[in-house]
Amino acid sequence: MHRSRLDSLAVVLTLLAGCRSAPPPARGPLFGGDPQALETLARARADARQGRIDAALRDLRALRARLPGEFEVRRALQDVLVEAGRLAEARGEAEADLAREETPLTLTLVARLAPTPEDSRARLARALAIDPGFAPARHGEAMLLLAQGRRRRAEEALLEIVRDDPDALAARIDLARLLYDRGDLREARVHEEAVLRLDPGDLEARHNLAVTLFHLGDPKGADREFRRVLAVAPDDLEALFGLAAALLARGHGTRAAQVYERIAVLTPRDPRLSFSRGVLFQDYLDDPKRALEAYREYLSAPAAGGPWEWGLRLRVRLWTEDLERESGASG
Repeated sequence: MHRSRLDSLAVVLTLLAGCRSAPPPARGPLFGGDPQALETLARARADARQGRIDAALRDLRALRARLPGEFEVRRALQDVLVEAGRLAEARGEAEADLAREETPLTLTLVARLAPTPEDSRARLARALAIDPGFAPARHGEAMLLLAQGRRRRAEEALLEIVRDDPDALAARIDLARLLYDRGDLREARVHEEAVLRLDPGDLEARHNLAVTLFHLGDPKGADREFRRVLAVAPDDLEALFGLAAALLARGHGTRAAQVYERIAVLTPRDPRLSFSRGVLFQDYLDDPKRALEAYREYLSAPAAGGPWEWGLRLRVRLWTEDLERESGASG
């Protein structure tokens, strides 16, 4: 079956994730560039990404006490609670804040966790009645459009927000994702870089930029950004897989193999590891026997499900059959 190296590497990264006038660039870091606040937010996000939830919450709550009016601190705190399965706690905190004082900030935080779209819409409308330009509430309305399947309208709404407020971080993040999803990688890169100017410690944004650079044909840039993630979160699996793919694209098969050894220590039974090693051995280290072993291991693992994954398994099965025929012929 015909295959190419770049095609295989694109699969590895995928296993992980019109014409317009450009909006103004982001002006600079959050919190007026306060280094202590930026460092605390970055540390909390890195802890959360690596499962250290209590440490992340401790830092974020201290930062909230210090900067009570900063939406991005509150948003990060909510997100960590929700991702840790503590939605009721996050909701309770937001409702308590709203009960103490009704402001665009407190209304929007409650709207983010509202149980129904109607409730969320009502809270956002109230926030915008108080302050029609409040970017987080406008962002919330754009997300409601997206939830309704109105992707293009949501994208237009997000673009309007960042034109009006270049420092609207949450809108930049979701606009970049929408642009990436529909294949507008160059525009996605513009907004990913703007996010990092605002919040240099946002590891998810840096990871997304690395993936975008890879698909734009810049594996060296992707390598650099994945390493920046790993400098803060050395056990970040997605960044490790991405770094290995970038190394392979640069022709560094032996160095990629070392990264896969690190991944094997962290998650020895991850099907992505056996798939990636198959690509490594078949296309880069000229070791068809070990490639065959890796592909067989991948195929023996339970399927995650979904049409994309079934399509991948079919491709791996065909590659395996090719290797088996070649092995039989050489034997």
